[in-house]
Amino acid sequence: MLTEKEIRTYFNIDGDIHINKNDVIYVNGDADMIKYNDRIPFQFDEVTTEFSCSDRGLTSLVGSPSKVGTGFFCYGNKLTDLVGGPVTVGDNYSCFNNPLVSFKGAPDSVGGVFYASYSDNLPMLSLLKYNKIHIRVANVNVVTLAPISVILNEYVGKRPLRQAIIQCQKALIDAGYKENARL
Repeated sequence: MLTEKEIRTYFNIDGDIHINKNDVIYVNGDADMIKYNDRIPFQFDEVTTEFSCSDRGLTSLVGSPSKVGTGFFCYGNKLTDLVGGPVTVGDNYSCFNNPLVSFKGAPDSVGGVFYASYSDNLPMLSLLKYNKIHIRVANVNVVTLAPISVILNEYVGKRPLRQAIIQCQKALIDAGYKENARL
Protein backbone atom coordinates (compact mmCIF):
# COMPACT_ATOMS: atom_id res chain seq x y z
CA MET A 1 0.00 0.00 0.00
CA LEU A 2 1.33 3.40 -1.03
CA THR A 3 2.05 5.84 1.79
CA GLU A 4 2.07 9.61 2.02
CA LYS A 5 5.75 9.43 3.02
CA GLU A 6 6.61 7.64 -0.27
CA ILE A 7 4.75 10.27 -2.27
CA ARG A 8 6.57 13.07 -0.45
CA THR A 9 9.96 11.58 -1.41
CA TYR A 10 9.14 12.47 -5.04
CA PHE A 11 6.74 15.39 -4.64
CA ASN A 12 6.49 18.54 -2.59
CA ILE A 13 2.80 18.59 -1.68
CA ASP A 14 1.17 21.78 -0.47
CA GLY A 15 -2.22 20.50 0.66
CA ASP A 16 -3.92 17.27 1.62
CA ILE A 17 -3.17 13.85 0.11
CA HIS A 18 -5.79 11.13 -0.25
CA ILE A 19 -4.78 7.67 -1.50
CA ASN A 20 -7.51 5.28 -2.60
CA LYS A 21 -7.42 1.48 -2.26
CA ASN A 22 -5.90 1.22 -5.77
CA ASP A 23 -3.01 3.57 -4.81
CA VAL A 24 -4.40 6.39 -6.96
CA ILE A 25 -3.65 9.82 -5.51
CA TYR A 26 -5.95 12.82 -5.07
CA VAL A 27 -4.32 16.07 -3.90
CA ASN A 28 -6.38 18.94 -2.53
CA GLY A 29 -3.69 21.52 -3.28
CA ASP A 30 -0.42 21.65 -5.27
CA ALA A 31 1.95 18.83 -6.28
CA ASP A 32 5.50 19.65 -7.42
CA MET A 33 7.80 16.82 -8.53
CA ILE A 34 11.18 17.24 -6.84
CA LYS A 35 13.14 14.16 -8.01
CA TYR A 36 14.60 13.49 -11.44
CA ASN A 37 13.07 10.45 -13.08
CA ASP A 38 12.11 9.36 -16.60
CA ARG A 39 8.50 8.86 -15.51
CA ILE A 40 5.98 9.91 -12.89
CA PRO A 41 6.30 7.13 -10.30
CA PHE A 42 2.68 7.15 -9.07
CA GLN A 43 -0.80 7.50 -10.55
CA PHE A 44 -2.59 10.74 -9.75
CA ASP A 45 -6.33 11.20 -10.26
CA GLU A 46 -6.79 14.90 -9.55
CA VAL A 47 -4.78 17.84 -8.23
CA THR A 48 -7.06 20.75 -7.32
CA THR A 49 -4.55 23.55 -7.99
CA GLU A 50 -1.13 23.20 -9.72
CA PHE A 51 0.79 20.13 -10.85
CA SER A 52 4.41 20.61 -11.86
CA CYS A 53 6.78 18.00 -13.24
CA SER A 54 9.02 20.44 -15.13
CA ASP A 55 12.76 19.95 -15.64
CA ARG A 56 12.74 16.38 -14.28
CA GLY A 57 14.00 14.35 -17.27
CA LEU A 58 10.58 12.83 -18.01
CA THR A 59 10.04 10.86 -21.21
CA SER A 60 6.36 10.19 -20.44
CA LEU A 61 3.46 11.90 -18.69
CA VAL A 62 1.80 8.62 -17.72
CA GLY A 63 0.81 8.95 -14.05
CA SER A 64 -0.20 12.61 -14.36
CA PRO A 65 -3.54 13.64 -12.91
CA SER A 66 -6.43 13.44 -15.35
CA LYS A 67 -7.75 16.73 -13.97
CA VAL A 68 -5.75 19.75 -12.78
CA GLY A 69 -7.63 22.66 -11.20
CA THR A 70 -5.31 25.48 -12.29
CA GLY A 71 -1.91 25.04 -14.00
CA PHE A 72 -0.10 22.02 -15.44
CA PHE A 73 3.64 22.45 -16.03
CA CYS A 74 5.75 19.84 -17.83
CA TYR A 75 8.26 22.08 -19.63
CA GLY A 76 11.97 21.28 -19.95
CA ASN A 77 11.70 17.49 -20.13
CA LYS A 78 12.40 14.90 -22.86
CA LEU A 79 8.78 14.46 -23.97
CA THR A 80 8.04 13.62 -27.60
CA ASP A 81 4.25 13.64 -27.07
CA LEU A 82 1.79 14.45 -24.28
CA VAL A 83 0.21 11.00 -23.86
CA GLY A 84 -0.73 10.30 -20.24
CA GLY A 85 -1.14 13.98 -19.36
CA PRO A 86 -4.30 15.57 -18.00
CA VAL A 87 -7.58 15.64 -19.91
CA THR A 88 -8.72 18.89 -18.28
CA VAL A 89 -6.61 21.84 -17.08
CA GLY A 90 -8.41 24.78 -15.47
CA ASP A 91 -5.84 27.43 -16.42
CA ASN A 92 -2.46 27.30 -18.21
CA TYR A 93 -0.75 24.26 -19.73
CA SER A 94 3.01 24.65 -20.31
CA CYS A 95 4.92 22.07 -22.34
CA PHE A 96 7.62 24.24 -23.97
CA ASN A 97 11.27 23.14 -24.20
CA ASN A 98 10.45 19.52 -24.98
CA PRO A 99 11.45 17.70 -28.21
CA LEU A 100 7.79 17.19 -29.15
CA VAL A 101 7.00 15.53 -32.48
CA SER A 102 3.23 15.64 -31.91
CA PHE A 103 0.60 16.98 -29.56
CA LYS A 104 -0.94 13.52 -29.21
CA GLY A 105 -2.35 13.26 -25.69
CA ALA A 106 -2.85 17.03 -25.29
CA PRO A 107 -5.76 17.94 -23.01
CA ASP A 108 -9.31 18.19 -24.29
CA SER A 109 -9.73 21.42 -22.35
CA VAL A 110 -7.34 24.19 -21.25
CA GLY A 111 -8.94 27.17 -19.51
CA GLY A 112 -6.00 29.54 -19.98
CA VAL A 113 -3.05 29.60 -22.37
CA PHE A 114 -1.44 26.56 -24.03
CA TYR A 115 2.36 27.12 -24.13
CA ALA A 116 4.67 25.12 -26.42
CA SER A 117 7.94 25.53 -28.33
CA TYR A 118 8.19 25.89 -32.08
CA SER A 119 9.58 23.07 -34.18
CA ASP A 120 9.68 22.98 -37.99
CA ASN A 121 7.87 19.65 -38.26
CA LEU A 122 5.44 19.89 -35.33
CA PRO A 123 1.78 19.69 -36.48
CA MET A 124 -0.04 22.67 -34.94
CA LEU A 125 -3.65 22.59 -36.16
CA SER A 126 -4.91 20.43 -33.27
CA LEU A 127 -4.20 23.37 -30.94
CA LEU A 128 -7.03 25.45 -32.41
CA LYS A 129 -9.44 23.95 -29.88
CA TYR A 130 -7.87 26.09 -27.12
CA ASN A 131 -8.64 29.68 -26.11
CA LYS A 132 -5.12 31.03 -26.59
CA ILE A 133 -1.82 29.61 -27.81
CA HIS A 134 1.75 30.81 -27.23
CA ILE A 135 4.32 29.10 -29.42
CA ARG A 136 7.77 30.12 -28.26
CA VAL A 137 11.06 30.32 -30.11
CA ALA A 138 14.10 30.02 -27.90
CA ASN A 139 17.50 31.27 -28.87
CA VAL A 140 20.58 31.63 -26.72
CA ASN A 141 19.51 34.53 -24.51
CA VAL A 142 15.89 35.37 -25.31
CA VAL A 143 12.62 33.51 -25.55
CA THR A 144 10.21 35.19 -27.94
CA LEU A 145 6.78 34.48 -29.32
CA ALA A 146 7.02 32.72 -32.68
CA PRO A 147 5.33 34.44 -35.66
CA ILE A 148 3.27 31.29 -36.11
CA SER A 149 1.45 32.15 -32.85
CA VAL A 150 -0.09 35.22 -34.48
CA ILE A 151 -1.56 33.09 -37.27
CA LEU A 152 -2.80 30.36 -34.94
CA ASN A 153 -4.40 32.83 -32.54
CA GLU A 154 -6.45 34.33 -35.38
CA TYR A 155 -8.30 31.00 -35.56
CA VAL A 156 -8.35 29.66 -31.97
CA GLY A 157 -11.79 29.11 -30.51
CA LYS A 158 -13.55 29.76 -33.82
CA ARG A 159 -16.48 27.59 -34.73
CA PRO A 160 -17.18 25.52 -36.63
CA LEU A 161 -13.77 24.10 -35.72
CA ARG A 162 -13.40 22.19 -39.00
CA GLN A 163 -13.78 25.40 -40.98
CA ALA A 164 -11.28 27.21 -38.73
CA ILE A 165 -8.77 24.40 -39.23
CA ILE A 166 -9.10 24.57 -43.02
CA GLN A 167 -8.70 28.38 -43.03
CA CYS A 168 -5.75 28.28 -40.64
CA GLN A 169 -4.12 25.52 -42.67
CA LYS A 170 -4.21 27.73 -45.76
CA ALA A 171 -2.84 30.72 -43.84
CA LEU A 172 0.02 28.64 -42.42
CA ILE A 173 0.94 27.24 -45.84
CA ASP A 174 0.80 30.73 -47.38
CA ALA A 175 3.14 31.99 -44.62
CA GLY A 176 5.67 29.19 -45.22
CA TYR A 177 4.64 26.87 -42.36
CA LYS A 178 3.61 23.92 -44.56
CA GLU A 179 4.96 21.25 -42.19
CA ASN A 180 3.11 22.80 -39.24
CA ALA A 181 -0.19 22.99 -41.17
CA ARG A 182 -1.20 19.47 -40.12
CA LEU A 183 -3.34 17.92 -37.40
